[in-house]
Amino acid sequence: MRLVNLTPEERKLRVEEIIEVLGLTKCADTYVGNAIIRGVSGGEKKRTSIGVELLINPSIIFLDEPTTGLDSTTALHVISFLNKMAKAGRTIVSTIHQPSSEIFAEFDRLMIMVQGNIVYQGSSKLSPVYFKDIGFPIPPNSNPTDFYMRIMNKEGITLKYIEDGQEYTEEQVKREFQERINFFIGKYKEQNLVFPPVVAQKLGESDSQGFLPFCGQFSHIFVRSVKN
Repeated sequence: MRLVNLTPEERKLRVEEIIEVLGLTKCADTYVGNAIIRGVSGGEKKRTSIGVELLINPSIIFLDEPTTGLDSTTALHVISFLNKMAKAGRTIVSTIHQPSSEIFAEFDRLMIMVQGNIVYQGSSKLSPVYFKDIGFPIPPNSNPTDFYMRIMNKEGITLKYIEDGQEYTEEQVKREFQERINFFIGKYKEQNLVFPPVVAQKLGESDSQGFLPFCGQFSHIFVRSVKN
C-alpha cells in the first residue's frame, strides 16, 4: 500500500535488501509472534519495526531506543546502518540509553536532557571537552555516556559520598543534585551554539509518493485480515 510506485519485483528486492542489512535473514520466514505464538525475539521484533519504516525511503526517521534488547554487535550494526542513512541525506533522530563507546561514536550530534531541561546540545565528539571546561572531566578510559549518566543522577552523588566514606542525608543529596542541575542549565544557556548541517545533500522523493485506489487498499487489508 505504501510502495505504490514500485513494481512487485522492485518491492520484493527492497524487502530483501532491508532484511539483509538489519541482519534478519535467519528469521525472515518466522512469524513475528504474539501471546500464543512465540515468534521472533524482542531484538528481532525491534529491528523488524525499524525495517518497516525504512522500506519507503523516508527523509526523516524518529527512533525510540532502537538498541534496547540487542546484543552489542547487533546494536552497533543497526546504528552504523542508520549513520549511513544519515550521511546520505536523511535526518535520524533517536533516543538512546547508555550506549557503548563504539555506538556513541556513530552519533554526530548529542542532546542531553535532565528533568525536561537541556543541559548539552552539540557535537558528540566535543561533549567531553565541554564538560571538562565546566569542571567535570571524564576519567581516563571511561565511556562518556556512563559518565554523563552518573553526574546527572542523584545516585551518582550518593555513590560519591559512599566512595569517600562520608556521611550524608537524603535531603543533602537532593539539594546538591538540584544545585548541579541548575549549574548545568545555566552553563548551557550561556553557550551561543550554532549547528551547521552535517550533510548538505537533498534527498530524493520518498518511494511512498503515489495513490493506491480504494479497491487496491481494500484488497490488501482484506488479505491481511484473513491471515490474522
